[in-house]
Amino acid sequence: MTYRKIASASFNRPANVTAYADGDLVANNVTAGQVVAAAIAVARIPGGKGAVKRLRLAKSGTDVTNASFKVHLFTQAPTVANGDNGAFGVTNGLARGYLGSVSVTVDRALGDGAFGAADCDIMFDAAANSSNLFALVAAAGAYTPASAETFTVTLEVERD
Repeated sequence: MTYRKIASASFNRPANVTAYADGDLVANNVTAGQVVAAAIAVARIPGGKGAVKRLRLAKSGTDVTNASFKVHLFTQAPTVANGDNGAFGVTNGLARGYLGSVSVTVDRALGDGAFGAADCDIMFDAAANSSNLFALVAAAGAYTPASAETFTVTLEVERD
């Protein structure tokens, strides 16, 4: 039997308005060793299987100018090479179960933030000791953020 679940995790980026370039990491800290990938509980049990069918990305800022991103998914938390606003890179992506990325354009502004969504079909086997997938966000254009902007990654999954 297949079950459906919607799960999300949020992070706050640093309190600055420094513009991102295409390929820059959007993260919770400017220091690489302090960046924490968003942990999203998707599997019913540790080691569970499923598929990410849709990804939503929301942000607390309402400006949607150049708000295009790539959300990278892993089965284990990766080690990042740079902090927020540095070039996106991980030192152990394959070893940490890199699943791929989903391109999302945040193009719908509301009074309290903005969001975008993209369909996908990414199969996953969660790590044996975890029910989580881990997400890192990268800018896909010259994006100027709101100070201390909150990003929320939401996954819509089907799982065993």
